[in-house]
Amino acid sequence: MNADLKNESLFQVIPNSKLCFFDKAELEAWMKNVRVASQAELDQQAQKYIINHPKR
Repeated sequence: MNADLKNESLFQVIPNSKLCFFDKAELEAWMKNVRVASQAELDQQAQKYIINHPKR
């Protein structure tokens, strides 16, 4: 594999020996912007779901 390509992109091997390339800067930016809900937020969402979807 070309050393320049290895430094500039992240890659993942997929079936049939094909490669899928990602721009490293774009991937890192996406990872920084992905928000993970807190446990309190998840609990609140679960309570809303239970109230709005009563058991039949």
